[in-house]
Amino acid sequence: MSLFKLNIKKMKAKKDVEGLIKALDYKKDYDVISDAILALGELRDKRAVEPLFHALGDSNLLVEGRAAEALEVIGEPAVEYLFKALEDDRTEHVALVTLRNMRARGQLGKETLKKLKKLDYIII
Repeated sequence: MSLFKLNIKKMKAKKDVEGLIKALDYKKDYDVISDAILALGELRDKRAVEPLFHALGDSNLLVEGRAAEALEVIGEPAVEYLFKALEDDRTEHVALVTLRNMRARGQLGKETLKKLKKLDYIII
């Protein structure tokens, strides 16, 4: 066990997006990663979208699920990356669920819905 643990609450309070993004690589403790993901979602900073997108394919289901939640909270800036996730068998399902949730929250515009329909994805 490490004597040093990242203080995610402090980083979030300081709105240290870059520090929180770096915390995603803290493979020693999935709780730290999960907390960093939630903090990034709550901060709703566009800089977090790409690193959260990469977390969608994580082998740890908690990390993957939290990344999807964070992207959902961030909203429209995440849509482009969720479309990329639809192209990968490992992330397709979680991307669809996230887009469905975003639609239910009124976060998807008409153009996004048209694009989904064109790709043969119908989000109810």
